[in-house]
Parts: sequence; structure tokens; C-alpha cells
Amino acid sequence: MPGYDDETLIVIANLYYIEGLSQEEVAAKMGLSRVAVTRMLRRAREEGLVQITVKKPLPELFALGLRLLAALRRQPEFAWIREGAWLEVQDEAVTLAGGTARLFRRGRPAAEAAPGARVDLLLLG
Repeated sequence: MPGYDDETLIVIANLYYIEGLSQEEVAAKMGLSRVAVTRMLRRAREEGLVQITVKKPLPELFALGLRLLAALRRQPEFAWIREGAWLEVQDEAVTLAGGTARLFRRGRPAAEAAPGARVDLLLLG
């Protein structure tokens, strides 16, 4: 983003990440648009001026749901496979063989899946 040096990016990042101001509040304080603040925060992350660390790993069962969706090439929907659940994969069919799962799809209510449900069809439908 032309015209903004590292010091400006650091100030914007500190106001947002450390002080806890919203992007709109940062924009008002700095005389910028919210879109400019969003772009500057992204640039600060891309250039390594800001590093975000999550101290604990993603829950394994949630990660399993993300891997399932990646295999089905489906985004941004995701599946939450509950503990004790397992899947059977045969060709392109993914069936919940045991336990339960909750499937989240953008713009639609969450769907509960019980054993025997075709998870791939629920996500695609």
C-alpha cells in the first residue's frame, strides 16, 4: 500500500490488536477509511510486522471435519465431527458410520447427522 511506512502500520496494528479499538474506531482516530485500515492490517500481517499466535491447536475433531471438506473440495462449509464418531469412505461416498456430527453450511441452519447419514450429500445439498 503506497504511502504508508512501517511505523504507520505498527501504530494502526497497535490500536487494533493491543488497544482493542474496532477498525472503524481506528479509522476515525487516524483520519482514514475503514477499508484503508483493513488493508493496512493485512499488509502488516503479510510483512511480518504482526504475528498472530494461537496457543492451542485446533481441536482434532474440528480439524477432521476441515480435512473431510477439503477432500470433498467444499468450502467454506465445515463439519464438526463429535468425539466417538467415525466415517466410512467408499469411492466418493462419505457416510457417518457411528456417533453424531453437526454440519454447518453458510446461509443455512446447522444439520445434525446420525449414523448412516451420507455426510457428503448433506454438505452438498
